[in-house]
Amino acid sequence: MAFESLNWIADEIPSEPVWPEGVLAMNSAENWLCCPYLLPLIKQAIAKNLEAGRLSYNKNLGGAPDLLENIAMFFNKFLSPRHPIRAEHIVCGAGAGSILNSLDFALSELDEGVLIDAPIWEGFGIASNLRNDDRLIPVTKPDVLSSPEQLIQLYLEAMEAAPSSYPWVSNATAVIGSSLFSDLLVLEHIVIRNRMLLRNAAELIGDFLFFHRFIFYRPAADVFIWTRLGGESATKDSDAELMRSFASAKVSVASGVPFQAKDCGWFRITFTLPHDALIEGLSR
Repeated sequence: MAFESLNWIADEIPSEPVWPEGVLAMNSAENWLCCPYLLPLIKQAIAKNLEAGRLSYNKNLGGAPDLLENIAMFFNKFLSPRHPIRAEHIVCGAGAGSILNSLDFALSELDEGVLIDAPIWEGFGIASNLRNDDRLIPVTKPDVLSSPEQLIQLYLEAMEAAPSSYPWVSNATAVIGSSLFSDLLVLEHIVIRNRMLLRNAAELIGDFLFFHRFIFYRPAADVFIWTRLGGESATKDSDAELMRSFASAKVSVASGVPFQAKDCGWFRITFTLPHDALIEGLSR
């Protein structure tokens, strides 16, 4: 019975090619550029601060106090907020998806929906429907907005066209996070180096796409680039064929379909890979 009730998920998730062994992953929104600098700090935090008591249940809803204090210091130093961030302003969750899910659960009644800017990963909407029986409704915006009223109208149209879990953070996370966010001098070095590596990698991908005359958006604050590899005349069939070609070349990129792309031909390329892997991915 449970199997039958979840059959709809197969229709919601677009099919992707079976990636071969040894595929170079350029489709996941992950930053591998700063891993060599963060991993030693994480290991050190575990070795120095992880005690037996930390393996028990976490008694702090929304994050350990020292973790929240250190995150607040991190935000105030590196994000320059207009008003200082305090620990009581912060709630930790087991990943962005679970936080979004919990927020949706708190805001929505049965069969309601939440309007959210596209592109957005389709998995968030599926998870929301499973738990909350509602929908995250993607709103596609034009490249240029002339007024706030124009944006509001887009949200209204999306709403009219649309069909009518995890607050406890592990103690191990608190140990790692508290230590990691407390040493602001070390973090400043990592942030500065990470910013430089991100810029260099993004420029490398951008130059590659510009040279080959692909339409693309230069990233403002993320780890991937949206580009129209399929061209302006792309169709669902041509996009599927292109995905199979990527799989054959042992390189994976993300199709725009599960992110509610408004037109065919759009793909997402993650550029936060080690330099050699990035060059290899582009060559493939």
